[in-house]
Amino acid sequence: MEAISKLKSVTKEFFDKHWCEQEIDKSAPEWSEAYFLQGCMPNHDKQGVYAFLTKHEVIYIGVGASRGSGRYRGHGLGSRMQDYMKCIGPDTYEAKDKKLEEADCIVTIGFDIEQAYLAYALESFLISRLNPKHNRNAPGA
Repeated sequence: MEAISKLKSVTKEFFDKHWCEQEIDKSAPEWSEAYFLQGCMPNHDKQGVYAFLTKHEVIYIGVGASRGSGRYRGHGLGSRMQDYMKCIGPDTYEAKDKKLEEADCIVTIGFDIEQAYLAYALESFLISRLNPKHNRNAPGA
């Protein structure tokens, strides 16, 4: 899939600049496999970034990161995705947003709570490099 290859390449560029494996003592997170609205969404229990993809392009990039410390602390992606899809059966979801209807799949990248602040930076970096057609918050726009 052309879109996921480009997304991974730009993400690697970001982590090469902003992830010090020796200091953090772990490898940088990686993008999930494609999610097709069946079963449990990858990284639903983490904070991070999500991308809506067609076969050829990234059409939307967003961030799901909890700013509070309530009962959903660290579950930003799962909470955020509830805005885009609804449950229609056991472990089966459907799009309730036009951007998601257009997408072939979703991918996510989850951060541990200690590095969750990087989700916002990664989102901004990806939008600036990939210019997804449904993002209106492109830096410099």
